[in-house]
Amino acid sequence: MIVVSVSRDEDSAPPDIDVNDEGHRDFTKRTAWFGERPENFRAVAVKTVNRIVHFCKYELQVPNTLVSFAFTTVNSRIRKG
Repeated sequence: MIVVSVSRDEDSAPPDIDVNDEGHRDFTKRTAWFGERPENFRAVAVKTVNRIVHFCKYELQVPNTLVSFAFTTVNSRIRKG
């Protein structure tokens, strides 16, 4: 199994969570801030997996069926988020 973890330093912190007079928290601003990021991380993860598959297939000469299975499994997990 291949597990890919992607992280980076952010230029800014997530916005503060607003709290109304009744004590309810509003995550709207924070949701928008986090919502912009998954596609960037997903693209890096897919590129990394593709490089691993290429290395296994051409450098290590692992049979195609094993490489294809590993790629399909990991790629489907990445896309599901």
